[in-house]
Order: sequence, then C-alpha cells, then structure tokens
Amino acid sequence: MSNSRRQNCGPSEAMKPEFNLPKRAASRLVSLAREFRPKTRKHFRPYGVWRRLDNNGIWMNFLCQVVVAGGSKPWDKLEASPEAMKLLRFGSLRRQSAARQSITINRLFREHSVRYASDDRSRCRKTAAVVANLERLASAPGGPKGYLKELCRGPEDGRVKKIATDFRYIKLKGSRDLSAGLGLAKNVIGLDVRLLTLLRLVKVDIPKRVQTSSDVYKAVHDALLRQVCRPIGITGAQLDRILYNNYDEIKVRLTNRTRSAP
Repeated sequence: MSNSRRQNCGPSEAMKPEFNLPKRAASRLVSLAREFRPKTRKHFRPYGVWRRLDNNGIWMNFLCQVVVAGGSKPWDKLEASPEAMKLLRFGSLRRQSAARQSITINRLFREHSVRYASDDRSRCRKTAAVVANLERLASAPGGPKGYLKELCRGPEDGRVKKIATDFRYIKLKGSRDLSAGLGLAKNVIGLDVRLLTLLRLVKVDIPKRVQTSSDVYKAVHDALLRQVCRPIGITGAQLDRILYNNYDEIKVRLTNRTRSAP
C-alpha cells in the first residue's frame, strides 16, 4: 500500500470492531430461547401478516408505537376502551380536520395517561406526531396498505430505517418493533429496557451508547442474531417475542441465579 493511500485512510474508513456476546451469556440465552419457544410460538407474527390487515389495522400498529414510547400500559387502557378505539380509527380521524384530530387525540391521550401527553395541546409532541403520521399514511396511494406495499418493494434491511425516517416519534427501536409486528422484516430485535436488563443479567457488558448510536445498536443487534438466533434456527423477531412475552419469568430466574452464584 502506498503512502498516499495510507494518508487517505481516515477514521471513517477504519474497520469497526465486531461486538460479541460472552460465550456463557450466548449459551444461556440460547438455552432460554429453546425452553420458552414452544409456549411463545402462538404469538409469533407470520412474515407478511400486514397483507391480512385493512387500513385501520395497519394504522393502529403505527399509532401504538407512538403511544407506548415511555410505557406500554396506556395502550392497554386505550385498547380496552371501545369509545377510544372508535374515535381513533383511521376512517374516523380522516373525516375530521387536522385541528379536530389534534383535539380528539390529545384528549384521549390525557384521559388514558399516555406518557408525555401534554395538557398544552399546542406543545404536545405526541399529539402532533400522530396527526402528522396519519397524514403521511393517508397521502400514500391506497392509504396505509398502499404505503406498506410500496415500502416492501425495497430490500428488507432498508424498511426499518425508512419507517424511522418517514414517521415522527418512531425511532429505530420503535421501527423495529413495528416491522416485527407487521411482519415486514424477519431479523429485527427491539433493544428496549427489558431486553437490555436481561442481557445485563447474563453478564453482557452493554455499550453505553447502545440506545443513542445506530452503529452501536446494530453491533449488539447483529451479535444476538449471530450468536443466539442462528444456532437454533429462529428469527430476530421470534427471539424478540420470546424474551418480551416471558420477561417477568426469565428475569426472576436470572436474578435468582445471579444471587445464588458464588
């Protein structure tokens, strides 16, 4: 390699180190995934399941991702309210002006204790995000379903980033959850607080910037795919569902194991 070539190699061209889970941690996660897979199988979303949904069903998945940012319980409350679900339907909101949509959404969010829903509607970022996301989906030919059809013309690994770019208050983690739930991608894992807690309990040293750096996030994400999913033939979306649905039981077991370790 010539000196001129060496001089052109800056930090941006340097090979990024591959992140690896400790072998014992990977083995423990593989064991847990194998054990809990049978009881979780019924919750696995088939690839392409979005094709079975109507525009409202797809819209509700997008709406959910904004609502659950900061806590998922308010979404459970909204789902349990027939009135709220009726008012938040895609068709119902589309029949209203943007101003009326904002009033309806903000009121329901506050009544159901949605995190970060401000009493000052004009300054409520979640309310504004839902109104903007509704318009983004409605403006696509064919509505929400048309948007996903167009999205799926592109490669699977670009869909998560595209959603995070196109929609407000849905970042990469939420976009991965959305992609898994709608069956838009197979190898997506949402590194939320719960999953990171389980990783720490099996003695994985989580990089500090995992939730703020897309490169660090991807490194941890890819390590889980490589060292946990592939050895037992499951997708990232399936691992995500296994760990999420059985979080409480797995956490108790790992906590007790940690305490009893010498």
